[in-house]
Amino acid sequence: MAFQRLRDLRALFASLPTLRRDLAEHGLVPPRLRARVLDRLVHGYTRARYMFPTGELALGAVQVTKDVPYGPLRTHRMDVYRPANSQSDGVRPPIVYVHGGGFQMLSKETHRVMALRYARAGYTVFVPDYRLAPEHPAPAQLEDAIRAITFAVGGDAPKPFLLAGESAGGNLVTALALLASRRDEKSEFAEFFEGAGRGLVGVVATYGLLDLTDRCASLARPKIKPYARRMAHRSAQAYALGRYPRGLAEVTEKLAEYPFLSPLTWLEDGYVAQRPLPPFFIDCGTRDPLLNQSRRLAKALEVAETPAELLVVPGGIHAYDALGTRAQQLQKWEAVTRFLDCLDVAAISARRCAP
Repeated sequence: MAFQRLRDLRALFASLPTLRRDLAEHGLVPPRLRARVLDRLVHGYTRARYMFPTGELALGAVQVTKDVPYGPLRTHRMDVYRPANSQSDGVRPPIVYVHGGGFQMLSKETHRVMALRYARAGYTVFVPDYRLAPEHPAPAQLEDAIRAITFAVGGDAPKPFLLAGESAGGNLVTALALLASRRDEKSEFAEFFEGAGRGLVGVVATYGLLDLTDRCASLARPKIKPYARRMAHRSAQAYALGRYPRGLAEVTEKLAEYPFLSPLTWLEDGYVAQRPLPPFFIDCGTRDPLLNQSRRLAKALEVAETPAELLVVPGGIHAYDALGTRAQQLQKWEAVTRFLDCLDVAAISARRCAP
């Protein structure tokens, strides 16, 4: 009898993934609940790994200052990663890393591996938390990122700095680069253009969700898994609207007021910079549903006469630079370090700060 119960229990657990997919297909599991559950799972997994850090998670020669407040809200906290015994301050510009998670989940805690990669290369890295959708729809995320940047590098006389982010963070850093290069009528973004935004000298946009409306229908291709398409669409809806309507029509309406929420389409639709855009490093894997958007970003920047390097990693999945093969990870991190180290920071700063 006990043996039979054990077999029944194993069969139950084996059926859970199929049950979850069936419920999701019929809309019986609220998208926000799915995001919450996944968020808890990822945070639990990373906490377990941090208990016995080895390899890429070991701090080694990196000093970490946790939970530095950069604003009045409880969410306004950042971790700062500094290379120990390094003279990088003043030589290499700091990096503000904006984490991904579909605008709805994850945090600075889940992105230690990204921050450590940059810190080991000699860069001071600021990793802020920011308000999450759908409870806090756009532009709350951009407002928090600007507050974190201003805290990290100063506003009135900003020092040169770099932006990096992946997935939803790739959207946010691209949007910030566009806002930093063109005066916006909304006061908080106009202040960013006049203040801290002047110091931006380079951007790393990794497999970004850059087009919220999927205007080229690249996510509708047969080889794209339905769950990946749904996740991208729901991320766009949560971010732009704070809810999950049936389609993307309302997202398009929101972009009429806030075009920078979909930075790729803003760039493709006649965006004109008022100061030179900073150089971009763009990377994505060939198995990532968002590959087409990364390629379009590189093309749009080329049309805008902005230096942009595109790295397409064979076989790379979404999050390949953290979860892919060792060879894939090395390919990305060696390429991005080369790109950052070769930036002519003084020349870029002079062009972007010119009247």
